[in-house]
Amino acid sequence: MNIFGFFGKLGGILGKVFWFVQKAVSEEHVKIAIEAVKEAATHTDWSNDQKREWVVKLVAAETHLPESLVRFVVEVAVQAFKKKV
Repeated sequence: MNIFGFFGKLGGILGKVFWFVQKAVSEEHVKIAIEAVKEAATHTDWSNDQKREWVVKLVAAETHLPESLVRFVVEVAVQAFKKKV
């Protein structure tokens, strides 16, 4: 397989991954995560790792998504929160 074939296959795999995420994660899930991130930001006595784990647990409980998708949604929410601050 040449390098172009490799990247072609990779693009196909990434496309499937993005399709799956798009089907599994809704805008409502991201909104829940953003609200949780905002609340976690008020806990100035917590480390960033403590805040992140708290948000992951909260979002997982509210959305019932698999942990891997919850962590993805939380990272998206953190980046959105940072851009607004």
